[in-house]
Amino acid sequence: MWAPASCFMVAATVVQACPSKLMASSMSSTTHSSSLKPSTDCSLSLSCEGAKYFRGKKLNGEYEIRVEQAEFSEINLASYVNLGCMVDMQVNKGGSRVVRSFKPDFVLIRQHAYSMVPGEDFRNLVIGLHFGGVASINSLFSIYNFCSKPWVFSQMIRLYHSLGPEKFPLNEQTFYPNHTQMVNFPVFSRRL
Repeated sequence: MWAPASCFMVAATVVQACPSKLMASSMSSTTHSSSLKPSTDCSLSLSCEGAKYFRGKKLNGEYEIRVEQAEFSEINLASYVNLGCMVDMQVNKGGSRVVRSFKPDFVLIRQHAYSMVPGEDFRNLVIGLHFGGVASINSLFSIYNFCSKPWVFSQMIRLYHSLGPEKFPLNEQTFYPNHTQMVNFPVFSRRL
């Protein structure tokens, strides 16, 4: 089934608390297995439509799986060194907005964190999730790095140089630090 690209899934209640080796092995490097604590809930999510498959299910027979879904524009968060990350999510219930708070442990982000459209810069939320030690599919580090196309292209240039143009071809591009530099075109001498 089709899932919108603007989907941001937060699986609520602590994956870090799950005794499952599968869950522990999929946690980000900022979360250490020594910080595992018992919990009554556990969370996991696969896709925007995945929530219906986990409704009412339990992991290892005792950990309830809850899936929350929102766009970046619908959430606010605060991250703490000792407490992790707390998310406030605005939900429409019966025509009125209700704010629901929870502690995420795992996220699947399917929305660009940065756009040049005014008001579409959500890099601060990615930083907050990373600061709070929240595990994710596609690391939060890679999601943050993909906010800058020249940064990504510079990483591709490194691959181009290490693998060679036959194995990793790239289109020629030029980077200017700002628009004023674009006015100064390189001077080419003409050979007669």
